[in-house]
Amino acid sequence: MIKNIYIIGVGSAFGADQVGWLVIDALQQKAVSKAMSAAAIHLLKYDRPDFSVLSSIQSADYLFIIDAVVTGNKPTGSIMEFNLAEFTQVKKHVSTHGFNIAEILAMGGVLSSLPENIICYGVEILPDNKFARLSSQILQAVPYLVEKIAMEVNAIISKQA
Repeated sequence: MIKNIYIIGVGSAFGADQVGWLVIDALQQKAVSKAMSAAAIHLLKYDRPDFSVLSSIQSADYLFIIDAVVTGNKPTGSIMEFNLAEFTQVKKHVSTHGFNIAEILAMGGVLSSLPENIICYGVEILPDNKFARLSSQILQAVPYLVEKIAMEVNAIISKQA
């Protein structure tokens, strides 16, 4: 049975906030795009996510979210993996997008419209640096995160083969 895998990069075209988009761009170029025939892989970018995200992912079996985060307790460029509850707490007060993706996913949970398998990745940025030039630490995090997600997607695909 073919699995629907959704990978969403949240951000914008500016500064450190674009980290989610950079990961999606790199995944489109990577081998994960070659695996699209073995699974239904959907690579999406959102600038200002709204509740339409929930209708976009309603057929998802697996959901990956990539977004910039500010925890204040990790070095810039640190990659953190969260479950949905943890991600909601981290993103609670930080958004450059109106509604933040964590609030939308929390509402999806209330409505029972989320996939069972959700993995959220945050890349630490400085709070006052969302739209400043990308730092080398953040740029170095992108290929590492791309490899990690590609490995996870390939593992999902190999399970269904």
